[in-house]
Amino acid sequence: TTATTPTVFNVGNSSPVVAGYTNFLSVGYGMFALRPDGDLWGAGANANGQLGNGSTATAQSTPARVLLPAGVKARSATAASGANFFVTTDNNVYAAGTCSNGILGSNYTISGCTNQSVPVRVNLPTPNVSDPDTIPTDNIVSDRYNTYIRMAGGRVYGWGANEYGQLGVEDFQASSNPVKIGTFGDSGKTNAIQIASDGVTLSILDDQGKVYSLGANTYGTMGSTAMKLRFPKTSEVNYCMTGTATTATVATCATGGAQDWQMRTDGSIYNATYNV
Repeated sequence: TTATTPTVFNVGNSSPVVAGYTNFLSVGYGMFALRPDGDLWGAGANANGQLGNGSTATAQSTPARVLLPAGVKARSATAASGANFFVTTDNNVYAAGTCSNGILGSNYTISGCTNQSVPVRVNLPTPNVSDPDTIPTDNIVSDRYNTYIRMAGGRVYGWGANEYGQLGVEDFQASSNPVKIGTFGDSGKTNAIQIASDGVTLSILDDQGKVYSLGANTYGTMGSTAMKLRFPKTSEVNYCMTGTATTATVATCATGGAQDWQMRTDGSIYNATYNV
């Protein structure tokens, strides 16, 4: 029932709450509250087991404790819609919920995968306190079918869908294994200091004050006119790119100007007659 007055989020034992987490991008399908003892309690949508309490009840209005491994305590939570993510005090990240598009990030076979109602570890580098690029920050963004995290050393990892190249991988295939994005945090390169995503486009602010983007650019979201053509998959050996005055599509390979492409030194891609 819709509430018109504030109600108490019950985390058990009359314990105080030190932090609360929800998601405004996906209309706040769930909420989590962190107790001083590191236990995390959640309520909300749960059809995929995304509350991480072992249940798959469609919706849960009574908060329940997230079932992290024994002895592991939560540091923060990132609430999305179909899956939720938990950073722990031992510098790991756990995920619960739908396994669709590889969004759990635990390096599994996506086809025929199983949703997880008990959190599983995201397959990020094994934490090593002497290597900041193995230590996750609380700067995690998750929406739609993607999740990204910034590491303490300035690197960025992402996993999930990739149909717009939002993982920075040109195979356009979803990945359940976290992918290192760009050269941020590498020796001699800039460090990422903030990341943000709208679900199909990732933006990265580096320590030199520049913002970089990758992924969908449908409405000019990236602030750039740059584009990369999506060529056919290698298995599509009988198909090629074909161009018209305004579009580029995949068609059966044939001779003729429509399939005569060239890359010019200024980075422009031209069809025989048309600048695409």
